[in-house]
Amino acid sequence: MSELPRLDDHVLGLVRWAWCRELGLPEGSLDDPSDGSRLEVAGPADAVVVLQLAGATALRAPADVLGAARDLPDEVLALESTLLRLTARHAPRSLGEADLLYAAEAPEISPSSSVAVSDAPEHAARLTALCPADDVHAADLGPAPLTLVPDDGHGEALGDPLAGAGHTVWQGLLARMGILTVPEHRVRGLGTYAAAVAAERAFLDGLVPEARVRTQDRAGQAIAMALGFARAGSLARIELTAGR
Repeated sequence: MSELPRLDDHVLGLVRWAWCRELGLPEGSLDDPSDGSRLEVAGPADAVVVLQLAGATALRAPADVLGAARDLPDEVLALESTLLRLTARHAPRSLGEADLLYAAEAPEISPSSSVAVSDAPEHAARLTALCPADDVHAADLGPAPLTLVPDDGHGEALGDPLAGAGHTVWQGLLARMGILTVPEHRVRGLGTYAAAVAAERAFLDGLVPEARVRTQDRAGQAIAMALGFARAGSLARIELTAGR
């Protein structure tokens, strides 16, 4: 990924606090990774999570996986292939590796004369109907997404939606962003525009926008760069299905 802006200390502090809550770590555990020690949390038997955040590494996993991983370097542990090997007896299913990116300020948005922003539920429903089911699931637009629809030039929405974006509130602090564009309208900047509007709304709600971008998702990385998101770390997750 190309170089992205750095996060300021205030935003990074909020991100660390949210992840401490998510992983069941004491508050402040992720603040000082200078000694290089890995944080370990004995977690539920149905998942493994490896978080790398601003120099700190945390592993939440069942006890046997914690033991097997203890002598592995952090950069090796965070690999999907390593986690699948460590959890082979648990019938693992990878949920992927992703970069974690956050926005410290709202993006600049220029008014558009070609699309209008709609909050109408029927437009959101139509958007998902026009997109592949896997894309809809991966986007996870949240409970109240916005959509972009063609504009007649006077602010009046016309026709089917083109793209949409939204967020899910996570740990009361972060807005986990989702973006969805109708396949035939991709690579036109519509997803970026929708994401910018959604990120601005998240800021107005007092939330820090978060983007989880799959490691090989170049389109997602380009959108994050365009909106000024900063990379703070990475996340790898494995679902354990044996015995479920």
